[in-house]
Amino acid sequence: MLTEYRAVALIGHLTFGSLLLLAWTLAYERMLYMDSAYYLFNLLQQGKLFYEEGQRYAGALTRILPVLLRGSGAPLSAVLLAYSINFILVYYGVWLLALRVAGPGQRVLSLSVPLLLLAGLREGFYQPVAEPHQGMVWAALLGVWLLGARRTWPSLKPGLHVGGAVLLIALCFLSHPVTVFVVGFVVAFAQQLRGRLLTAPTAGLLAAALVPYLLKAWLTPAESYEGDQFGQLARFGSSLARLPQLYSFEFFWRKSCWVHLPGLLVLAGLCFFYIRQREFGRLALVLGATLVFWLVTVVVYHRGDSDIMMEKNFLPLSAFAFMALLYEWPRLPRPDWLLAGIGVLLGGCLLGIFLRSDPYSKRVELLSRALADCRTQQVSKAVLVRNPPLADRVMVPWALSVETLLLSSVEGPANTQTLFWQEDAKTARELARTTRPDQLLFTPFWLIYNAADLNPHYFGLPATRYAVIDYSRGLNEPPLFYFPPPETASP
Repeated sequence: MLTEYRAVALIGHLTFGSLLLLAWTLAYERMLYMDSAYYLFNLLQQGKLFYEEGQRYAGALTRILPVLLRGSGAPLSAVLLAYSINFILVYYGVWLLALRVAGPGQRVLSLSVPLLLLAGLREGFYQPVAEPHQGMVWAALLGVWLLGARRTWPSLKPGLHVGGAVLLIALCFLSHPVTVFVVGFVVAFAQQLRGRLLTAPTAGLLAAALVPYLLKAWLTPAESYEGDQFGQLARFGSSLARLPQLYSFEFFWRKSCWVHLPGLLVLAGLCFFYIRQREFGRLALVLGATLVFWLVTVVVYHRGDSDIMMEKNFLPLSAFAFMALLYEWPRLPRPDWLLAGIGVLLGGCLLGIFLRSDPYSKRVELLSRALADCRTQQVSKAVLVRNPPLADRVMVPWALSVETLLLSSVEGPANTQTLFWQEDAKTARELARTTRPDQLLFTPFWLIYNAADLNPHYFGLPATRYAVIDYSRGLNEPPLFYFPPPETASP
């Protein structure tokens, strides 16, 4: 019979060992898509540990290995691989710390780290730079610290206990604003477990948890990406009135509810448990936190986004139920069976992540094929024309230029190529005619990038004209190419 420590350690090591294996073998699928590719490109260009986009400074820990390798002159393939596994190494380290903080008799609390990370994760594994993932592990560690640190180290001074909690709250805040829901829940539930309403230290922690988020919402410019999301809360009532018509509502019932089904079942079980125990305060806290988060998410993201981004938005939904489950562990019936169930659930999450790899692998294969087709025509820079079968395989195309720049350069800067996505052939030809040889078509929000500014250690994009590549005859047929006449180039 396994002891509690051995059972929890076995589940944790197997979970994070499997994640490391997946991050290693699926590194291209993870790092050559959307934001991940854009972040990797900026890291190769600037070599900065701190990336100021959205003030998400806590993400610096996930860039330590690739920044060190970039500084040592390592090849792009090594930097890419290191970036992919660095995320998992950070999460693994947080779990090991949680296992130590939880202490004897309550090691199971440490499983909140993999549960909060994986319970709502499928597509999101292929967007590792998404900051809510990072925020969830810090929020899980916060719960373990509040409930376990004083028991593990009885001589720990109250000031150090509160100070450690404030540090973890800061890491949550610097990860993503959505962590405010989980942080507030953790602090409030920890107080509930102590059987007291509100003490001065808890009031201070709640202030530390809420005030920075409120200030961020108030000070963020309305025209920014985050400011626009905060602005949706001002229209909460009108959005709520047409709830069934919102895209986010439809997406949840079509996709997210199935990903979060285990968490919703746990929530139902906890509600039944609390009703039987007549613990209506805890019932209201767990059920209320879940419902409030769901409503806010549905309203803020009602206009919709890609599936991978919408899944990220709903990621914390199961956090409240799973954290309450682990916090109540000593009082629950058959804890050994529940522990086995958590192991099976985490295994199912890992299997779900692996099964979702196929479209991302096919996407990398398609980009490699398009780059190879361009090489047959000695084309280094091309505008790729959209068609429905191509769009289904490419999925979200806004970072295609960066993705292909990275993919082609893995074998060395002499092989650098780039493809830029365009919705129609007419505009694609116009771009090919008017873009200068020393320019790089970059992204929709930053159209022109000076090719001379590319890091020559990793990229060797030649100063040539853009061509147009068109798969309108089908993906199984050779593409059509259009080459603009040289005299029409812009001065």
